[in-house]
Amino acid sequence: MRWWTALVLSSGWFLLSIPLPAAAAEAPPLKLHLELSLHQESTPTTVGDRVRVELVLSVGANSSLPLHEAHFPEWGSHWGETEVVSISEMRTARAGSRTRFSQQVELMASAPGEVVLPAISVRVRTESGELRAVSSKPLAFVVHSVLPAQGATPPPWPSAPPRELPLPATFLPTLAILASAVLVLLGLLAWQARRRRNKARPTAIEELRRALDNLRGASDGVPQLHTALSLAWRRYLHRRLARPALESTCTEIESWLHGCPISPVSAGEVVALLRRCDSVRFAAANSAHQPSPANALLMKGQRLAERIEGQLLHIGWSPGTGDLEHDP
Repeated sequence: MRWWTALVLSSGWFLLSIPLPAAAAEAPPLKLHLELSLHQESTPTTVGDRVRVELVLSVGANSSLPLHEAHFPEWGSHWGETEVVSISEMRTARAGSRTRFSQQVELMASAPGEVVLPAISVRVRTESGELRAVSSKPLAFVVHSVLPAQGATPPPWPSAPPRELPLPATFLPTLAILASAVLVLLGLLAWQARRRRNKARPTAIEELRRALDNLRGASDGVPQLHTALSLAWRRYLHRRLARPALESTCTEIESWLHGCPISPVSAGEVVALLRRCDSVRFAAANSAHQPSPANALLMKGQRLAERIEGQLLHIGWSPGTGDLEHDP
């Protein structure tokens, strides 16, 4: 049985010589540090002023777990008793095995007194999917009132002379552009008004024809008919020949009709017609006993007007510019 004993002893010795696997080394803990720092735009901070709070999450250099992302709080409209105005994007800075996450939150306090920002928690996810969390300490600051203390009189502001504000460089060009636009607009409005007035008003011959037609159906007395007929003819001469016929006498009309592009016969008939009308106008007492052939006189005036208009159109005479500003 010695060989059995030798076999057992040799097997035991072989088993004892096999090295056992070393126990897995425990990973060092992940060191996280969250710090809140306050940045004040003005000192002291008063009601309505804005302050910035910077959140800085630092990961120690001896941390063996590689970081994948950090989760800052999901901000609402308020942090404690302050109003959240704006939130910046999270920034990441890596230097070797050290990682730094930061974010800025802009706040505004609406009431005076001590303001305490509650503690917040930030979570970190490693590349292995493990979540680690770290919390901050509460942060306090004081907000002062803009009103003076009860019973206190605020110091007056120092007096300063009025300062002359400089004109911006674009003031004069802008003023010139606006003035030009106003002038152009006024010109367009005046042109449109004149165009509408010219379109709505009949020509000189059309106005005379209408006046003669109205006189044929009128039942007024003889002086009134001759007065209207004289006025209608004077308006026609004023507009068609651009001459002051309304305020001229028959003699004056006869003198400047010789210089107009109408035949001497037609000019003489016009003067005779006007004189006949004026004789009745200024001698109404005598004409009341003498019947006047009104229709014959109107027909004669109609034919005379058509003959003169034909002569003017034959030579291409353009209508005169003697439109009346105040028509009687």
